[in-house]
Amino acid sequence: MKNKRKLSLLILAMIFALSVALLSACAPTKYEIQLDDGLGNANYVQTTEIEKDEDFTLPQMTQSKTGYVFDCWKRGSDGTVFSAGTEVEITDNTLFTAQWKGNSYAIVFQPCLCRYKRTVYFL
Repeated sequence: MKNKRKLSLLILAMIFALSVALLSACAPTKYEIQLDDGLGNANYVQTTEIEKDEDFTLPQMTQSKTGYVFDCWKRGSDGTVFSAGTEVEITDNTLFTAQWKGNSYAIVFQPCLCRYKRTVYFL
């Protein structure tokens, strides 16, 4: 009876070890990274593959958007934002979307230092 129990435990341990080996062999060795321009028209969706446990450096945005400047990259899985040039640890297939901020302009009015007084009429 003891021998049958030992044999059963040995077979169970072998099955467990084989399962672990098979599952680790099926684990991904590469991850896919997608960069979306954030313009909503899929003009710029770049896909890159990296090796497992490799970091990825987020590039500068090469696209432009009228009236806006590129601000940062936003990771789709958790909403974390990263500046271009940041090295990011990748642990799964990941989507980064470009974030844009509107241009800001400063308008400065300077008084006229003319010698002549002028009257402006508004109709």
